[in-house]
Amino acid sequence: MPIPPNELYMAVADHYPPAGWPLDPHAEYSPHQQAGKSVLSLIFPLTARRFVYVGDAAAVKRIYGDRHTWVKQTESYALLGFYGQNIFTTEGDEWLRHRTLARKAFGEKNNALMWTETVASLGEWFEDWDAEIATNSSVATTVNITDAMRQITLAIIAGAGFGMHFGKQSSDNMSKRVFDSDKPHPGFKMSFAESLFVAIDTMILKVIVPRFLYALPISYLRKSDVAYDELRRYIRGIIAETRTAVKSADGGEAVDLSRRLIAANDGEHEKAEQQLTDDELVANIYTFFVAGKFAALICWSLS
Repeated sequence: MPIPPNELYMAVADHYPPAGWPLDPHAEYSPHQQAGKSVLSLIFPLTARRFVYVGDAAAVKRIYGDRHTWVKQTESYALLGFYGQNIFTTEGDEWLRHRTLARKAFGEKNNALMWTETVASLGEWFEDWDAEIATNSSVATTVNITDAMRQITLAIIAGAGFGMHFGKQSSDNMSKRVFDSDKPHPGFKMSFAESLFVAIDTMILKVIVPRFLYALPISYLRKSDVAYDELRRYIRGIIAETRTAVKSADGGEAVDLSRRLIAANDGEHEKAEQQLTDDELVANIYTFFVAGKFAALICWSLS
């Protein structure tokens, strides 16, 4: 199956143009300064498609604020559309339907919960590191920071996204069932954490690798396939459990992201034609995971 031009560009965007070339994505504003212009264009040679790079904050704000004139090319977001339509892969009235419900999931209480979970997760890990250093003060202590940051990121997503306290010493029953980082849930081959990170790490493969190659004994591709299948099942399980929790709640306002989204979607005031299907809920929650994971990693990189 041929790869659509936009998907091909998305797959190689981190490497094209190469470092030092005009409009290198890592060069930030320097190409605009060198050219003395705030708007530059580039033709992608493999598809002959022209891209326009805008380096003016006011212009960017104007573009993003006028969705009717500057229409989103939804095919460019195929990387986020494996589970179905979501707020990133839609445009027009369909996008508005997703956005109307998705924005109800966010609010000041959810922002506060995100802050609380971040502080709590980091505090727990640093306590363990401090204790290890104090115990072995005579020797150097080595910490696998990559694994630690992945676990901390997962803990924050679990807390702010689903209200589950996924700490190193978690006693939350739901956390143990769904978010156990070491053991797969019964009937699964991967744990939730492994399926989540493998799926995110192999997104590009889902775009550039033809489907028939997944039938070959290529372990990396098969692992990616299993991860995507089981992540879908995990998220569906989370939706079912969260929906039950919302229905049995005593009327208190939900704080975590998923409960707010599901409560808004299943609310009595929502018309049936405006509600998201379970597949669309899975797709949107997956994009929240992806956005949360990359946002957290960017923060770790800049801190």
